[in-house]
Amino acid sequence: MALFAIDRLIFSAIYLNDFAESALCLYHGLSMDASVAAYLTVIPFLILICSIWGEKKWIKTGLLVYSGLISILLSAIFVCDTVLYGFWGFRLDTTPLFYFSTSPSAAFASASWPLIALGSITFLITAVIIGAILFFITTKFNYSVKNKPKECLSMALVLILLFITIRGGITVSTMNLSRAYFSSDYRLNHTALNPAFNLLYSATHQTDFSKSYRFFSKEDADRLYQDLNKPLSRNDSIDKPYLDKRPDIFIIIMESFSTHLIPNLGGEDVALGLDSLAREGLSMQKFYANSFRTDRAIPAILAGIPGQPSTSIMKFVDKIEHLPTLPNKLIDNGYKASYFYGGDANFTNMQAFLVHCGFSKIISDKDFSVTEKMSKWGAPDHLVFKKALEDIKNDKSEKPKLRVIQTSSSHEPFDVPYHNPRFSSNDKLNAFAYADSCLFDFVDSIRTSPGIDNSLIVIVPDHQGVYPENLPLTDIKHHIPCVMLGCGIENLRNFENIPASQIDLSATILGLLGLDNTDFKYSKNIFDISTPHYGVFGGTTYMGLVFQDKTTLINTDKPEENTDSIYLRTQAYLQNLYDYIDQL
Repeated sequence: MALFAIDRLIFSAIYLNDFAESALCLYHGLSMDASVAAYLTVIPFLILICSIWGEKKWIKTGLLVYSGLISILLSAIFVCDTVLYGFWGFRLDTTPLFYFSTSPSAAFASASWPLIALGSITFLITAVIIGAILFFITTKFNYSVKNKPKECLSMALVLILLFITIRGGITVSTMNLSRAYFSSDYRLNHTALNPAFNLLYSATHQTDFSKSYRFFSKEDADRLYQDLNKPLSRNDSIDKPYLDKRPDIFIIIMESFSTHLIPNLGGEDVALGLDSLAREGLSMQKFYANSFRTDRAIPAILAGIPGQPSTSIMKFVDKIEHLPTLPNKLIDNGYKASYFYGGDANFTNMQAFLVHCGFSKIISDKDFSVTEKMSKWGAPDHLVFKKALEDIKNDKSEKPKLRVIQTSSSHEPFDVPYHNPRFSSNDKLNAFAYADSCLFDFVDSIRTSPGIDNSLIVIVPDHQGVYPENLPLTDIKHHIPCVMLGCGIENLRNFENIPASQIDLSATILGLLGLDNTDFKYSKNIFDISTPHYGVFGGTTYMGLVFQDKTTLINTDKPEENTDSIYLRTQAYLQNLYDYIDQL
């Protein structure tokens, strides 16, 4: 518990810088610290029980080995948690393990070599310090037993106390993440969490979708969900707009872009290329990223499935294979599909998902030369767009094409082959300006081939990124641009203020083509006025809906007593989502 307290104080010093707040977090995290400490104490305690009858030498050796393993484990948790929180904004869970298991090189790509070196050194020093403390206690412990019956009774009583501490008390409620939640400021709640418990909880509470987020009975949840999506009355003489041809479709997924980089959406003068394209075409004003990481964003964009707070559907290949997807639907209607990415397509099981989508061509890092892979994430954006342009030039097929292009250069560590004098002191903004310039050049090239009138271009980020920092966990953090160009789409600007999110792109694109989109349960055609529209966003501990005149947010780990109808429907939406995934 002392080690956990020290870790929390160090974490507070880095991310809070307020002694009073740190003390509050320390207090509210005590019960969770005690639970984890008891977890870690059970095994050595059982070994000590064996010492009543066993050989003391082997008992001592067993405790020393266990102490060494725990030292390494706690050191890794402390260091990884402290470092990654600065990038991701949530405490350590199984996400890094998922990333590392699918592609170790990509998992480390966000971090600079100095940071990796510093983290490694800190890990070794921390492990040595923890190990030294535990070794000292182990070697100084008195293993002699004078009264075996008395010792057995004492140890049995202490073992019971340990399990009560692990459970979090003797009440109905067992230890869970909500024990650490005490403030409306998410930073304080995050600081109060024990990183080891958060990791363990994530590992044991992510696969049973049928038991996750049970706010209501199934009947009540279904009723509330249906109320949320009840069709609106409309003038039947107003038809949903659609295209009278099969254009080539380009979906460009921009890494980490947000509205804060684009003047058209009230942001700064950074992504001026995207800003000019937004003014030329249709620019959604109330558009939201469904989640916070790329592995959640790609299924949202291409399969209309909202991101899940507790896990990523990309982890479950068996469920991925049952998802309806936009590429599959287009392929069934005569399209040819290709995917372009400069990084490792195996990262986060992306390759499995793309194969399921039916992409006949998947370009990734293996398709670039060693000299072209100049970034930790693989090939920089201008070379990825170049590959797509080559494909346009060389593909003489008469079939209409879907080309999805995923960028990566505007991601940590922001090492790009570009220098904009306006952002010479800010690597992040320089990287965004570089990605923006690559995007604009690519769209400009499409004007000549296949031609802007024969193309439908959809530009959407995967999630809001690192600029600006420390945004609150509300709709503001998830507000992203969505720009559509070509095929006269600018004539639909009267729909620009419709609240929507990434999951709505599948139904919208299919709707524009006059194709059936009913397979996509959570996706809504933005241009269908008979549909109730709202944006969906969320993170590891929250989920929200954005309506035209109202935004609601729920804490998924610690539900509130709230009778507001929209709040209850948001809970029902999440429960319905997990029921849907459970049945895939």
